Amino acid sequence: MKKLLITILVGVLGGASASLYFKAPRKINTFIQLRAENAAVRKVEGSSHVIYMESVVAGQAGCSATSIGPHVLLTASHCEQPTGTLTIDGKSGVKILKVYRDENDHSILFLDGVKFDQVSKVTPRKLRDREFVFIWGNPGDTGVQFVKDLRTGKYLTQNIFKGRLVDVYDLESHHGDSGSGIFDVNGNVVDVLSIGGNLKVPHYGDLDTATGALELAFEQAKYEEAAKF
Repeated sequence: MKKLLITILVGVLGGASASLYFKAPRKINTFIQLRAENAAVRKVEGSSHVIYMESVVAGQAGCSATSIGPHVLLTASHCEQPTGTLTIDGKSGVKILKVYRDENDHSILFLDGVKFDQVSKVTPRKLRDREFVFIWGNPGDTGVQFVKDLRTGKYLTQNIFKGRLVDVYDLESHHGDSGSGIFDVNGNVVDVLSIGGNLKVPHYGDLDTATGALELAFEQAKYEEAAKF
């Protein structure tokens, strides 16, 4: 009887990794960690934290962004439209009032004509080896535009890419994901995705899911201003 009970418990806990939030079973150290990861995903799921910005480069997919203030987005600088307006989540003519840019392909966009009900906190930090992360991206390089598509992954290391220090993740990415926030288990933005594929990752072998993010280099005051705007 005891043996049967143990077998049933192992079966129940072992099946927990098959949560709908993960596309494939993953090795999780503890059941508590899995619950924390799922809770983090639910915190952002379906909210207006994650924004789809329509194509800024002819013939390519759109971009992604994260709302970090009621009228403010954090995205990749190469996703900015030269017109001074944005089309986000199907709403066109959203005016950019002000932009902060750092030297690492990041932009904070202060907007007029749109308001976000929910916002994310930005907490740049050094992640632990193989720390859990996730994104809600907007991949569109397959001929079909997907919006707010969830992918989970893990932080790997830092490496030099084209002369610049990059945070490297084992995280599937596509055209259209650029600018998306990389979230930690607390549901906070720790990085912004801007480099996908073809990253060499020493000691980890060849990874076709290697994704890169340059360090967020804004002063804390910029995030505080965004949260209140």
